[in-house]
Amino acid sequence: MSTIKKITVPVDFSESANAALHYVADLTRGFPDKEVTFIHVADKITSEIERKLRETQRGFTSLSDASCKAVFKSGDLTTEVIKYQKMTHQDLIIMGTEGRESEDSSHSSDMVLAADCPVMIIPKNKTLRPLKNIVLALDKDTIDDSLSLQALYNLAREKDATVHVLTIETEENGKFRSSEANESVLDFYLETLDWKSVFPKSSDIEKGIEDYVERNEIDLVALLPRNHAKHGRPSEGKLAKALSLHSKVPVLTLD
Repeated sequence: MSTIKKITVPVDFSESANAALHYVADLTRGFPDKEVTFIHVADKITSEIERKLRETQRGFTSLSDASCKAVFKSGDLTTEVIKYQKMTHQDLIIMGTEGRESEDSSHSSDMVLAADCPVMIIPKNKTLRPLKNIVLALDKDTIDDSLSLQALYNLAREKDATVHVLTIETEENGKFRSSEANESVLDFYLETLDWKSVFPKSSDIEKGIEDYVERNEIDLVALLPRNHAKHGRPSEGKLAKALSLHSKVPVLTLD
C-alpha cells in the first residue's frame, strides 16, 4: 500500500493551528521522506505574515524530520486547500479546531465534508502522546470503498498502533454486527496489524464512541464520512461533522 507522504496543513497562527502543527511535527518525527506544506489563505500577504510563517517553519523543522514549505493563497480557505490538494496530489490534510461552534470548527467540519482525501482534525486542547490506540468506527453497512482504509493502515503501521474496529449497538442496529464481507475486507487490509472488533451498547452512537474513547485511552478516531456502504443511502456526514466539532481526540475521516 502507498504511504502517507504529502501532508497539507492550513496555518493561520491561531492557537488551534499551532496545536495541529505540533501534532504534525510529532507524527512526522523520524520520517525524513515526508513532505509538509503549510497553506496560509488571506486577502493580502504582508511582511508580518511572511515573518510569522518563516518563524513557524523554523519551529516546525526543529521538532520534525520532515521537509516543509509554505504556500500563500487568497480566497476561501476550504476551496483553496482542496484545490491545492488535488493539484499536487496531497495524501492527507491536517488542521486544528477550537471545537464546538467557533469559526475554526466551521472550517474544519466544512473541510471534512468537502475533501476527497483523508482529513485529520486536531482539537486545540489535545495533549500530545504516542499514537497507540486507534478506533475505526463502523456502522451496520458493508464497506464498499475498501481502498479508503489505506490511510488508517499506514498510520497504524508507522506507529505500531492497535486498531479497535468499533460498531456501536443501538436499539436500531443492535441485531447487526460486522457482515462477513466487512470481516473479509478488514482481514485483508488490517491483517498485519494488531486489531480487534468490539460492539459496545449505547442509545446514542456519538456518545457511545466518546465513552469508548475515554474508557480505553484511544488516541485517534477514524471513520468513513460518506457513502462507503454497498446499496446504502448517501450519508450527509452528520457523525463526521459532530465528531470533528466535539471529539476530545483527533478525528481522521477516510475518503
